[in-house]
Amino acid sequence: MFHYRVFMVACLLTCLVKSAYADHPSLGFGTEGAGPIITIQAATMPQGAFALGMTSEYIESEPFSDSELINLAGGHVHAHSADWLLSTVIGISYGLADNLTLSLRLPYIYRDNIRAGDHSHGGGGVVNSVYNLGDSSGPGDIAVLGKFRVWNQERHQGALLLGAKLPTGRTDVKHGNEKLEAEHQPGSGSWDSMLGIAVGTKAGLVSFDANALYTIVTEGKQDTDLGDRLQYNLSASYRIGGATHEHDDFTHQHKAWDLVLELNGEWVNQQKIAGETDQNSGGNQIFLSPGMRYSPDEKWSAHFSVGTPIVSNPGKGHSDTAYKATLGIARSF
Repeated sequence: MFHYRVFMVACLLTCLVKSAYADHPSLGFGTEGAGPIITIQAATMPQGAFALGMTSEYIESEPFSDSELINLAGGHVHAHSADWLLSTVIGISYGLADNLTLSLRLPYIYRDNIRAGDHSHGGGGVVNSVYNLGDSSGPGDIAVLGKFRVWNQERHQGALLLGAKLPTGRTDVKHGNEKLEAEHQPGSGSWDSMLGIAVGTKAGLVSFDANALYTIVTEGKQDTDLGDRLQYNLSASYRIGGATHEHDDFTHQHKAWDLVLELNGEWVNQQKIAGETDQNSGGNQIFLSPGMRYSPDEKWSAHFSVGTPIVSNPGKGHSDTAYKATLGIARSF
């Protein structure tokens, strides 16, 4: 199958280089090379340290059938559906100070087989139909996140998160001569700000991490406000194998495995188009995501996780998510 081949190619790319809704990728700010996979840690990098990574997130949806889209259109629900989404993110992190890390996120997004229901009046009656809008791909919006550690006491840490998403992504994807709606574009065209917290603690070989990150979304292209977003995560990581030694604020371990279990949630507010609220948009989803991270030495790490929804309320206009898979690799310098 074509989508399987695309996913496998992306996985191979992540192994060479180095994280939601079915049609929206995760924010993609994760660890710089240890512990959880999607949850943002409170730990910061040492001053002058640098990390480069690449992560691919594949999201398989439970797409609406044509008959479902037609029925929803008949109920005045502007529904749409995509078969799957692949988001590949290049991440760069740098330790500006021992307690301050700056991260940059550069995504590329591909949506497959976008379809939308349509309700219209013509020819003396009501017509409900389905439009096949094709695929959408291109660079997404660049995001920058600063992590300022304000609490560092023995095995407990806490940090403030502050960032911004810039309108750098592609917003001109068309189907024929008609531009796709803003929510189907790789970029939003909006300037968004992010604010959050991250906390973590250790108990022997087990680490617990949690974070919340709120994105204030502004109006972007096509007079569209895609809705504020709240990302919230909880993670437990268990480290096995390898020898350890202490260095500054970190414990380094050779040939280590981290077994990871996460709860990854995201709430999205209803979107507005030209000031009018779409009552069938927005919602909340929570994923249970087991995974693992392998670190052959202090510099390299690779991770993989699969998330399945345990809470899914994406709004009538959006289809459910079947699962999402995350694969990536990173190197510190």
